[in-house]
Amino acid sequence: KLGAQLLRVAEVMVTSDLPLLPTTAPMSEVLIALTNRNLGCVGLVDAKGHLAGIFTDGDLKRRLSPDLLSKTAADVMTASPKTIEANTLATAAVAAMDKANVTSLWVLKNARPTGLLRLQECLHAGVC
Repeated sequence: KLGAQLLRVAEVMVTSDLPLLPTTAPMSEVLIALTNRNLGCVGLVDAKGHLAGIFTDGDLKRRLSPDLLSKTAADVMTASPKTIEANTLATAAVAAMDKANVTSLWVLKNARPTGLLRLQECLHAGVC
């Protein structure tokens, strides 16, 4: 248990096949990415590859409307999502998630997403 308290975000985060799409993506693509990867969110990046927003399962529930599929990711995304650095202690990341009332944080390096930290991975690793 003590070892788990010393884990860094980089040791727990998801790094493969990250659900990332451009902010210009149509919502049909966002929804496919959301369900195919099953991580609870899709990261949305600008033309430079910088994280610009996030679209979550919860956002889908809140924004569901007859015209949703006619919109782009930029129209419905949550801008400036909560993020964390890879060298942060995972326990601090869990505290940050709790404080912000979110279950995932994008891990950035030079404003570009390199991983996704989810509460679920922290639970599996024994961080919390």
